[in-house]
Amino acid sequence: MKIDEGIPIPPRNRLAPAGSKEFDVLEVGDSFAVPVPKEYMRKPTIWVGTNRLRNAVYHYAKRTGKKFTVRALPNEIRVWRIA
Repeated sequence: MKIDEGIPIPPRNRLAPAGSKEFDVLEVGDSFAVPVPKEYMRKPTIWVGTNRLRNAVYHYAKRTGKKFTVRALPNEIRVWRIA
């Protein structure tokens, strides 16, 4: 194994700040979808994506006081702003 020195650690890749652009523009009743390939539907990997998105939505909502809901649909994960 080769030991490297002086390689900087990149910043954490957090979904919430990157995804907050979509959250910022949503009005009550609006939604957006994250497409999911059919081969991932009904497999544990879909829930990993859903949970990651739910977590991002939860933290964004907690910071801003807005309310959202997330649903896994047949070909997508959809986020709605509800309040």
